[in-house]
Amino acid sequence: MKKIRDGFDRLTGWVGEKLFPGADEKSRKRLAAWLLTALLCMALVSVFRYRAMQELRQYQRIADAYTILLGE
Repeated sequence: MKKIRDGFDRLTGWVGEKLFPGADEKSRKRLAAWLLTALLCMALVSVFRYRAMQELRQYQRIADAYTILLGE
């Protein structure tokens, strides 16, 4: 867990330096952490939405097959 925390700390420091060069170090890291967290959350939501849409398409295919078989 410490390695992950240290890696995230280095990443936020690097991103903070690139995006917020005028801010002090603590603010840079905090802003970069919020930004990276938001981007990660958006990516995860996109993945789950994509999977849900695939599942809905599959269920729609099943429903269409029942419709054809039952002749309704």
